[in-house]
Amino acid sequence: MTIDTFPREVVYQPSRIFAKAPMNAVILGQPRVDDGAVFFDGVADGIILDENPLRSVGRFRIDAEFAPASGGAAEQRFFHIQSTTSTDRLLLEIRVTPDGQWFADSFFSCGDAFLVLQDSACAHPLNHWYRYTLVYDGTMLEQRIDGRFECSGRMPGAQTPDTAVTSIGIRANGAFPFCGAVRSVRISTELSAPASVGGA
Repeated sequence: MTIDTFPREVVYQPSRIFAKAPMNAVILGQPRVDDGAVFFDGVADGIILDENPLRSVGRFRIDAEFAPASGGAAEQRFFHIQSTTSTDRLLLEIRVTPDGQWFADSFFSCGDAFLVLQDSACAHPLNHWYRYTLVYDGTMLEQRIDGRFECSGRMPGAQTPDTAVTSIGIRANGAFPFCGAVRSVRISTELSAPASVGGA
């Protein structure tokens, strides 16, 4: 499937996944739904979906509305697309600092190429809502928080996996659980910001 035939947008709202209980969803632990968001305990909670919202595309934009909470581990994964036939993967992660802040950590791999984006100087307080944006234009991968640029790196010609599973609130293998809330994850092949989230 090429980018020209791929649906322009997929929006995951974890609270709706709970309400609809689709056959392709596995709920781990006991995530809590409140005010349109799902709260993950940072121990065993998570959602695993047997689907791939970014099938073999060479550009994408992800906007995640989330709130990292106190009490979690130093390394946490809250959104993960994992190939079912290779080690190719895409992750939105956070690192928690000893003084109780967090910074974004993105990972994208395709074949032998991989890229890590993080800047510990761009730390933010826990227990607040943020928009975590990751944009790949076919050459550059760029990370933003609340529309503000934080870091970027080159990875020319990469593509997302053809077949994959998707997890929210935890890594797809059940490791590195996220402590906090996720309201939505919007995934698109359109690189400009949607009106619903505003900003760059």
